[in-house]
Amino acid sequence: MSGPLLVEVIRGGRVESLHEVDAVLLDASGRLVEAWGDAPRPVLLLNGIEDKIFPIEAARQGYAKLQQVYQVLGAQENIDADFFQGGHRWSNNKSLAFLKQHFGE
Repeated sequence: MSGPLLVEVIRGGRVESLHEVDAVLLDASGRLVEAWGDAPRPVLLLNGIEDKIFPIEAARQGYAKLQQVYQVLGAQENIDADFFQGGHRWSNNKSLAFLKQHFGE
Protein backbone atom coordinates (compact mmCIF):
# COMPACT_ATOMS: atom_id res chain seq x y z
CA MET A 1 0.00 0.00 0.00
CA SER A 2 1.24 3.44 -0.94
CA GLY A 3 0.56 6.78 0.71
CA PRO A 4 -2.61 8.69 -0.11
CA LEU A 5 -3.18 10.08 -3.59
CA LEU A 6 -3.14 13.82 -4.12
CA VAL A 7 -6.05 14.95 -6.31
CA GLU A 8 -6.17 18.40 -7.89
CA VAL A 9 -9.50 19.98 -8.76
CA ILE A 10 -8.91 22.29 -11.72
CA ARG A 11 -11.41 24.93 -12.81
CA GLY A 12 -10.76 27.51 -15.49
CA GLY A 13 -7.20 26.26 -15.93
CA ARG A 14 -6.29 26.91 -12.26
CA VAL A 15 -5.98 24.55 -9.32
CA GLU A 16 -9.04 25.25 -7.21
CA SER A 17 -8.32 22.76 -4.43
CA LEU A 18 -6.10 19.84 -3.43
CA HIS A 19 -7.35 16.72 -1.65
CA GLU A 20 -5.54 13.73 -0.17
CA VAL A 21 -7.65 10.66 -0.90
CA ASP A 22 -7.56 7.00 0.03
CA ALA A 23 -8.33 4.67 -2.86
CA VAL A 24 -8.35 1.03 -3.91
CA LEU A 25 -8.02 -0.54 -7.35
CA LEU A 26 -9.82 -3.85 -7.93
CA ASP A 27 -9.57 -6.04 -11.01
CA ALA A 28 -12.64 -7.26 -12.92
CA SER A 29 -12.99 -10.27 -10.59
CA GLY A 30 -12.99 -8.05 -7.51
CA ARG A 31 -9.45 -8.85 -6.33
CA LEU A 32 -7.38 -6.07 -4.79
CA VAL A 33 -4.71 -4.80 -7.19
CA GLU A 34 -3.41 -1.82 -5.22
CA ALA A 35 -4.42 0.43 -2.34
CA TRP A 36 -3.37 3.98 -1.53
CA GLY A 37 -3.56 5.66 1.84
CA ASP A 38 -5.56 4.17 4.68
CA ALA A 39 -8.12 2.29 2.58
CA PRO A 40 -10.60 1.01 3.58
CA ARG A 41 -10.86 3.46 6.45
CA PRO A 42 -14.14 3.79 8.35
CA VAL A 43 -16.76 5.82 6.49
CA LEU A 44 -20.24 6.94 7.45
CA LEU A 45 -22.30 8.37 4.61
CA LEU A 46 -24.90 10.97 5.61
CA ASN A 47 -27.63 12.01 3.20
CA GLY A 48 -31.04 13.58 3.63
CA ILE A 49 -33.83 12.00 1.62
CA GLU A 50 -34.93 15.47 0.43
CA ASP A 51 -31.37 16.73 -0.23
CA LYS A 52 -31.47 18.89 -3.40
CA ILE A 53 -27.66 19.03 -3.72
CA PHE A 54 -26.93 15.30 -3.38
CA PRO A 55 -29.96 13.33 -4.64
CA ILE A 56 -30.81 10.36 -2.44
CA GLU A 57 -30.89 7.81 -5.27
CA ALA A 58 -27.33 8.68 -6.29
CA ALA A 59 -26.25 8.43 -2.65
CA ARG A 60 -27.90 5.01 -2.29
CA GLN A 61 -26.30 3.76 -5.51
CA GLY A 62 -22.87 4.99 -4.43
CA TYR A 63 -23.30 3.39 -1.02
CA ALA A 64 -24.24 0.04 -2.59
CA LYS A 65 -21.13 0.10 -4.78
CA LEU A 66 -18.92 1.10 -1.87
CA GLN A 67 -20.36 -1.71 0.24
CA GLN A 68 -19.25 -4.19 -2.42
CA VAL A 69 -15.69 -2.82 -2.33
CA TYR A 70 -15.56 -2.95 1.47
CA GLN A 71 -16.87 -6.53 1.39
CA VAL A 72 -14.14 -7.59 -1.06
CA LEU A 73 -11.59 -5.99 1.25
CA GLY A 74 -13.07 -7.76 4.31
CA ALA A 75 -13.97 -4.47 5.97
CA GLN A 76 -17.78 -4.50 5.99
CA GLU A 77 -17.78 -3.25 9.60
CA ASN A 78 -16.04 -0.04 8.45
CA ILE A 79 -18.96 1.29 6.38
CA ASP A 80 -22.42 2.51 7.31
CA ALA A 81 -24.97 5.03 6.07
CA ASP A 82 -27.60 7.29 7.55
CA PHE A 83 -30.25 8.14 4.97
CA PHE A 84 -32.49 10.34 7.06
CA GLN A 85 -35.66 12.41 6.69
CA GLY A 86 -34.61 15.93 5.77
CA GLY A 87 -32.60 18.02 3.36
CA HIS A 88 -28.94 18.98 3.01
CA ARG A 89 -27.83 18.83 6.64
CA TRP A 90 -26.19 16.63 9.27
CA SER A 91 -28.63 14.33 11.08
CA ASN A 92 -26.36 13.08 13.90
CA ASN A 93 -28.51 9.93 14.12
CA LYS A 94 -25.50 7.61 13.81
CA SER A 95 -22.49 9.94 13.86
CA LEU A 96 -21.46 9.83 17.51
CA ALA A 97 -21.92 6.07 17.87
CA PHE A 98 -19.97 5.47 14.64
CA LEU A 99 -17.10 7.72 15.74
CA LYS A 100 -16.97 6.06 19.16
CA GLN A 101 -17.00 2.58 17.63
CA HIS A 102 -14.16 3.28 15.23
CA PHE A 103 -12.06 5.90 17.02
CA GLY A 104 -12.85 5.47 20.73
CA GLU A 105 -14.06 7.94 23.33
